[in-house]
Amino acid sequence: MPLEPQLKQQLESLAHLIRRDSIDLTTQSGSGHPTTCMSAADIMSWVFFREIRLDQHNLDHPLADKYIFSKGHAAPLLYALMYRLGYLEADELKSFREIGSRLEGHPTLRLPGVVAATGSLGQGLSVAAGMAEVYQREGRDQKVYVLMGDGEINEGQVWEAAMLAGSRKLSNLIGIVDRNRIQQSNFCDQIVDAEPLDEKFRSFGWETVRINGHDFDAIAEAFAKARANTDKPFMIVADTEKGYGVSFLSGQLKRHGVALSAAEKEQAYAELPVADDLDIAALTQSRKDFGPVAELQPVRLSYSLSSADFDPAKKYAARAAYGDALKKLGGLSERIWVLDGDTSNSTYSDRFAGAYPDRHLECGIAEQNLVSAAVGVAATGKVAVSNSFARFFERAYDQIEMGAYSQANFKIVGSHVGISIGEDGASQMAMADCGFMRAIPDAVVLSPSDYVSAFKLTQALLEHEGFCYMRTFRGAASVLYSADESFPLGDYKVLRQSESDAAVVLATGYVVHEALKAADKLAESGLNVRVIDVYSLKPFNNDKLRAECESLGIKHVFTLEDHYATGGLGDLALDALNGSGIRVEKVAVQGWPESGSPEALLAKYGIDAAALYARVKQVLS
Repeated sequence: MPLEPQLKQQLESLAHLIRRDSIDLTTQSGSGHPTTCMSAADIMSWVFFREIRLDQHNLDHPLADKYIFSKGHAAPLLYALMYRLGYLEADELKSFREIGSRLEGHPTLRLPGVVAATGSLGQGLSVAAGMAEVYQREGRDQKVYVLMGDGEINEGQVWEAAMLAGSRKLSNLIGIVDRNRIQQSNFCDQIVDAEPLDEKFRSFGWETVRINGHDFDAIAEAFAKARANTDKPFMIVADTEKGYGVSFLSGQLKRHGVALSAAEKEQAYAELPVADDLDIAALTQSRKDFGPVAELQPVRLSYSLSSADFDPAKKYAARAAYGDALKKLGGLSERIWVLDGDTSNSTYSDRFAGAYPDRHLECGIAEQNLVSAAVGVAATGKVAVSNSFARFFERAYDQIEMGAYSQANFKIVGSHVGISIGEDGASQMAMADCGFMRAIPDAVVLSPSDYVSAFKLTQALLEHEGFCYMRTFRGAASVLYSADESFPLGDYKVLRQSESDAAVVLATGYVVHEALKAADKLAESGLNVRVIDVYSLKPFNNDKLRAECESLGIKHVFTLEDHYATGGLGDLALDALNGSGIRVEKVAVQGWPESGSPEALLAKYGIDAAALYARVKQVLS
């Protein structure tokens, strides 16, 4: 049914006003993407003023509907909508793209209502799918809206998310593709011809409609269908014009990402008429009062590990200990969710999945989607833990970094690290993961060496607020610690020491056991070294290590790691001891690894006990 003429005229005026605001924001800053905002102004005005349910006081209210501007360069459009809805003051708009402003070039969590930082294209649909999955499973009457650009559809992650959402039948997920046919360097069909977009999404299990994205009758009808839809995710492909409404901008490739001059702004305003009787308050149907909300408290897990949980005489893989911990600790908080990438029987996260299937999400072989979906799960207040081989998470580094930037409470646990995995070869071996993860601001990076440390560090990971990464090894190793040992973040454990230590050996993960064997052999030769298990690669107590080394009067620290020489434990030691005069000797993997038994590989690449023994003897002689 067509809209009432007066309502339609009011909506068209509102959309033009939003276009004016988007132009004004970008002109005053001298940068930004006004034309990309203009193409989506009609449909997003409908979404924000007529469709989405927002709390009138708190944009972050956990019971409200959620929105994601995956097309993050349309940030001025979002800010204009927030301003006209009364969530932003006019003075704040003047700070767009300035240092310290909440109104950054792309949306961030500085601004209330933003659930995930965007701008790195292709990730928003995955985040939305993660959120929608939680809401659907918990029977919550909430929808998630996500705006995407048509150039963004080039990203393979979009189709990973489309497959997941379709297979999960996420009927509370509504996607919008702003099909303005222009991306940064050319017209979309000259780069990758993705048509027919609506049929492609339909083939992935979505309900789809294709509309004129500037026709409010068509927009209203599309969202009526979306509301009536109950068994599939819903995608609206909106055919639009970039720069719509202004003759010298509409459909112009060269105006992508170009702010208007002051004179051009006035000319554009003249072509964007706004009715004198525009009544924004009367148009606003989206604001609700969801009531007060309790502050979400950190997860605290009360579990005392005992000898009943493991056999101190046996050997365990760190991944197996992690699987035990995840299952036992997962029963202590309904907020813990686990996501997998078709490796759960290798990472041992299947133990959680078997015990708590209602809090487990299998994402398939799609690591980028796996990570961003976890960011979405975390955005609903959950503790989201993603699992795969550590090597495969490297392809999702951008997604991990964007999740951490989004302040998401998500965790990455990567198994099969280093050459110690053996015969599977280099494509399965994480050799640079510590460098990747340690580079992320505020990240926590953990590397257990036995059953007890893996179990206790899993608990620390789940309780920590924010991004954590833990690497778990494949092979079985002896138990080093008693069940009552504690592992504070940022600390380390001294496993061998004497009053006559001539050097310090820092080791982490699986090769801690090699360091201990080397230390015992060195002691037999009359040379004592202190062995330290660095289980917390970030944070790390630089001052404590420096003081310990200086108190011994040593001149050499050796680092042993199943990792490349760059980015890992060796670099950590260099940072900690910089300027001390103590020399750091890195014992790490050099060159490309290969297939072979773990023992043969450790020996060939010089990170076993014999290699460390020889290196220490050589340097200290």
